[in-house]
Amino acid sequence: MTTVSDIERFIHDAQNKVIIAGYGSLLSQYSRETYSQILSTSLAVDVKGWQRGWITRSTTEHQTYAGAVPDSNSRLCAQLIALQFNEKFEKREKDYRFSRLQLSDIDLNEIQAKHQNSQAWEALLILLDSVPIYICETLDAKTSSTDFPVNYSYINTCIQGCYEKRANAGIASFFEHTQGWDSGVFNDDATKALYPRATISLNPPWDTTSLIENAIKQSLKL
Repeated sequence: MTTVSDIERFIHDAQNKVIIAGYGSLLSQYSRETYSQILSTSLAVDVKGWQRGWITRSTTEHQTYAGAVPDSNSRLCAQLIALQFNEKFEKREKDYRFSRLQLSDIDLNEIQAKHQNSQAWEALLILLDSVPIYICETLDAKTSSTDFPVNYSYINTCIQGCYEKRANAGIASFFEHTQGWDSGVFNDDATKALYPRATISLNPPWDTTSLIENAIKQSLKL
């Protein structure tokens, strides 16, 4: 649940920075802080008009990651993260293009419902209307394969971040609003994480394997 203090810290952290709508491993606070030294407070939102899928191939890391492309009929769960573009971050996101979002693309209903009568809410709207907001767009969409699978450790990193902000509802939203479960190639790397920026989840209240298997079954029924 987003608190007034969360909003105030987000506004403070966003001074003289840009904002990224992170929808993959950037959802995880541990992954952001440990591997990219992004220490700013994030806010959970939805992004309208974009579809997330297993479409971003890393030829250097030999894996497939979540990517996003414009789609007027889709939406995805994300977190707004304030940061400064630097070499380390751009290297992390080198397989994407930073595409500009409009404030109208950001679904803030969950935050508004709780805080619309607060000064923090008004200040947040002013900030988001004045600071550039970007999303990482996949330009060369390629599905996963045996040589470039989606590793469980990457998915677990994503859903760890969803759980941090929205608990089980966040995890459910991630699976619901991600395409490609029926056609993806997934690799169980539970014994040794192959994703280089993986979050370490100790005794998480979810079973990543079961969640993935269920998502695949549900997609095949459609």
